Amino acid sequence: GITQLEHLFAMQPTIERENLLGSAFKRLSMVEWSANHKDKAKEALKSTVEHYKAAEQMARATNTTDLHYPAKNIISAEICLAFINKRLPAIDDERMQAVSEAMHKAATENPDFWSVVGQTELVMLAALVKGKLAGAEEGLIDSLQELKSRIPALKMWDSVSNEAQFTLVPYKAMTKDPAEQAAAQRLMDELKGMAGPVTK
Repeated sequence: GITQLEHLFAMQPTIERENLLGSAFKRLSMVEWSANHKDKAKEALKSTVEHYKAAEQMARATNTTDLHYPAKNIISAEICLAFINKRLPAIDDERMQAVSEAMHKAATENPDFWSVVGQTELVMLAALVKGKLAGAEEGLIDSLQELKSRIPALKMWDSVSNEAQFTLVPYKAMTKDPAEQAAAQRLMDELKGMAGPVTK
């Protein structure tokens, strides 16, 4: 699948195709992590960051409101990589704020599900950066439940659930704090419930 996407991208580079490649390598990293292939997971994460950074550069050049999507995914990939390396990530508040502002701009000018749920996802990432998920858990679940009441689409929530697992699974494995481990598991359980049964 990645090879086909690369061929498609070679024919005509676009922001969406860079994002798709970033997402494909992100999923590959999750597969490798679950198989306990940590080195391969790290390599896939490096490719994830490369493609999302390329998408971010293209988004900045065209001044599109889609900038927040690759920017947030770069941060989540870097956070995941740090957790795999058994440490907290080094991401400054200014960078998080810049992504937050881009997301708010998108939600105002061209609102969709992703620009809205992404704001809650970013709050979760900010808590993970500081290793303080337990203190943010209740507010995160309230925000997610409120959005779920307005937009119940299972396919969308399945994507949100998978995205959360991307950072929460390695965080739970990295942290030694039982309260943080419990908060990570409760968030994953909550989102799996929102996603509902996945049908083929």
